[in-house]
Amino acid sequence: QRYIFKELTEVATFLIERLVDTFARDIGMDPAAVRRKNLIPKEKMPLAINPDEGFIMSANGRPASISYPFYLGYQWDTSSRTRRIVDMLSVASDLTYESMGKIQNDAHDKFAETFLPVFLQVMAQSDVSDPFAAKLLAAVSQWDYVADPDSFGTIIWLRWLAEYRKATWDDEWPARGIEKQGGSWGFSGDNRREPMLEVLEFITRENRDSAWFDDSATPERENRDDIIRKAFVSAADRMKREIGDDLAKYAWRNFNILRVRSLMGDESLAREGGPVPGDSFTVNPGEDGGTVGGGASWRMLVDFSDTATSVGTYPGGQSESENSPHYADLMKLWASGTYAPLRMVKDAASLPADAVKQSMVFIP
Repeated sequence: QRYIFKELTEVATFLIERLVDTFARDIGMDPAAVRRKNLIPKEKMPLAINPDEGFIMSANGRPASISYPFYLGYQWDTSSRTRRIVDMLSVASDLTYESMGKIQNDAHDKFAETFLPVFLQVMAQSDVSDPFAAKLLAAVSQWDYVADPDSFGTIIWLRWLAEYRKATWDDEWPARGIEKQGGSWGFSGDNRREPMLEVLEFITRENRDSAWFDDSATPERENRDDIIRKAFVSAADRMKREIGDDLAKYAWRNFNILRVRSLMGDESLAREGGPVPGDSFTVNPGEDGGTVGGGASWRMLVDFSDTATSVGTYPGGQSESENSPHYADLMKLWASGTYAPLRMVKDAASLPADAVKQSMVFIP
């Protein structure tokens, strides 16, 4: 699997370099000059050295503000993880393995924290006569924004948000005579073919009468509250149809189940690790209601004053042989948010005797 990934990476790099050469030839410019022209000047690189905050972090988010003048790519995750990590580290006075582990495994949904209060305020002023819809509304109203496996609010919130996004943006395509494209504009499916989720977050909070909320397919002029109510009705109908009316089935553990597939595509090599915390917007990434097949795979905690105490975990194992007991023995450990000792010692002689499971000697 590693060799296949390596080959694909090399092919992609080769194609990119050849495209640059072709472009340079077409415009009559030296290929090296083209590459230099597109390099970000060293003094303009987005970086931070000993920032006042006392930490530097990244969560696949945009590395500079949207006003940054140089191109840095477009495949950035939404800002929810970044903002939540900043929240936690900003108040962390004494980080330990235990407290840092909690940060890495955090399942608090930052977008739920900002969207849901507005949603619920609107619904509190609305007539919800359907008993099943009222039951869903009561469940999500009691939710604490933590995508815990035993929570009922997580799936309700995510379905509601999905319908809200559709009701806000999907009418804009046919109104302009454009066929809607599938997929997303980055590697994260959360981006979709629409403005960044932060744009919707802003107009939801600050601009109740934004023109984007008006449904182009109707003669009426809709506002944010109309779209929130419409999205809730659609979400409730969808959930009743797909999940049923038994609220016990809405526990997040029934949806957010870890399943790691092989790069070969052979399902016999796939393994499950049970329900995991988190959703598509949390520091510990899950999904939006489907099987969890990716996320923060390698977790590692290091005390640089004593690296021998380092811990880590990985959703798989250390062997690529499916017949080995170490092919998937770390999956449940990873799913539960616990860690294994990494044995980062200076030499093999420093390893405890019971930590040595197998030895291999390479002779040139």
